[in-house]
Amino acid sequence: MVKIYQNLTFRILVINFMDLIGSTIKSNSRLYKTRIIFSCLCIVLLYSQNAHGLIPSKHSDRNNPAQIVIKDTNTYLLAALGIDKADSISRTQRQILLVQRIKIRLAELGIYKGLINGEINTETTRAIRKYQHLSKLPVNGIPSSFLLNHLKSAVSDAQNLLLKLDYARQRQIINARGVVEDVLGSEKISFDLNIENIEDDCFIKPTTRCLLLLAEVSAKKVEQPDLRDWTLSIVSEGFARTGDIQNALRTARSIIDPRSVVSAISAISIILAEENQASEAITLANRFPNKRMRDRVNKAIGESAAKSGNFDAAVTAARLIKTPQIKFESLIQTAQNALEKQHTSLAHKLLERAQKLLPEIITKTLRDSAFGELALLYEKIGNSKKANRFIKNIDNDSIRVKFICKILVEKTSWQSPITSKYFLKQASELTSNITQGPEVDQAKSWLAHAYAVVGDFESAIMHISSIHLGYTHSYALSRVAMVMGEKLSANDASTLAKSINDEQLRVIALLTIAQTRQDLGDHQGAKKIRKEIHIIAMDIRNTLNRVSTIADLSLAEAYAGRDSRIFFEIVLKQLKKLKDHRTRAQLLTKAATTLYVLKAF
Repeated sequence: MVKIYQNLTFRILVINFMDLIGSTIKSNSRLYKTRIIFSCLCIVLLYSQNAHGLIPSKHSDRNNPAQIVIKDTNTYLLAALGIDKADSISRTQRQILLVQRIKIRLAELGIYKGLINGEINTETTRAIRKYQHLSKLPVNGIPSSFLLNHLKSAVSDAQNLLLKLDYARQRQIINARGVVEDVLGSEKISFDLNIENIEDDCFIKPTTRCLLLLAEVSAKKVEQPDLRDWTLSIVSEGFARTGDIQNALRTARSIIDPRSVVSAISAISIILAEENQASEAITLANRFPNKRMRDRVNKAIGESAAKSGNFDAAVTAARLIKTPQIKFESLIQTAQNALEKQHTSLAHKLLERAQKLLPEIITKTLRDSAFGELALLYEKIGNSKKANRFIKNIDNDSIRVKFICKILVEKTSWQSPITSKYFLKQASELTSNITQGPEVDQAKSWLAHAYAVVGDFESAIMHISSIHLGYTHSYALSRVAMVMGEKLSANDASTLAKSINDEQLRVIALLTIAQTRQDLGDHQGAKKIRKEIHIIAMDIRNTLNRVSTIADLSLAEAYAGRDSRIFFEIVLKQLKKLKDHRTRAQLLTKAATTLYVLKAF
């Protein structure tokens, strides 16, 4: 049988060889010449194997004539091994080649650092899983043809760029550590404190300090670096908010990501500014050598100083800002606070300074928003002509609707019904021109609020009913319910607020309505709504959302000067069971701030 197979193969090769010679003579083609050379090699090889290598084995099974002994094991003779075994060897070779190619691509991306071979080990699986995670593919760590094609595609090229950006960001973070040490100092301050020993005591007899120390421990246990740094910045702000600047700075030193460092330092600077230590806050901010980081902190200082009425410090902080967009925002916020405190001339000067920055704001969306902010403040000052000019300069219809409605909401108390209708008609026409779904929903949300402010609640609800996005729908309902709490009865407002799907927005709306009714002298209505809030908050199904909402409620009531110890105790009880470190750190920080505020009253 083997001999027949050999002779047949040999004859076929010879016939093909003669045919190729004839074709080559006719066409003189290089392709045919190459094929002739290859055929010659195959004939010589097969002849050699026939003469010396292929003989039946003495121990072979006569019932399986394909089982033979091969002196020279070449892949050309896989057919002689039997179909199943040949396929198996072929698949193995293809798999080895596939793994090698995948490793090469992963190495190019910087994900794989090991040897380039056909073996699959832990390092290979880990690299594949990392790539699959980054590329939003199903994560299984298994090499496949699909994975290789994905690695060789344009998507992979984009992923390569993202990875390079990620590595560049890591280098920036390393470089930023020097900046942080320049600002905060490099001294490491640690506490010889056994947290496990104080935790039980802290929940029995809580203090602001022990709650924040527990929050810091939980924050450091967050696995994802970005989230860990962001959570530590919240804890640092908590220390600052409760007057413990030293521990605030110490916590900030443990943060790696410069963005979170800026957030922490901004919070500390704001506290200093609120405590009439604006010069110390500015000094701290200006130790940042990075311009944008320094500008953000100065902006936070300026806004805090302006809120407390320290306009000299606010103007000084704004003057130190170099980035046009950040400086513009700082000037606008300071002008807003100046108007609220009846400093119209100062507000006018700040607006003129902000207006000069417009040519330096390059991004179109940011420039449109800048036009809107100027229009709003000029309308508040009483310069409607200038306000209309800035509104007309806005190209984006959604942004234009937003600021038309904001102007209407701000000035409706003294506008005539005719003027209000003109504004609403203009905003409605612009909304009908918007094609992007989310922008349409946002525009309708603004329109609903504006209609509610002028007392047309029927039109407000009609606009809300056509909003598709769930959160935008809930947000619009909350705004209308808050206005209803001021213009109609407590019962009407609370009924609408209780129809809000988003649980946290529902509680916020009801809390605002209760405060409004309290301010209007409707103490009975306010008391009734607060009881409803308690029931709604406790009925939230998701544990994390429930505890977070109650913590927010406790802090809000404390800032309002009311005793919120009932909510505070509920939060503490739930925190004992909470395992999620990030949420636990946040809620412990809120609890510490609540306790600090409660003790102040």
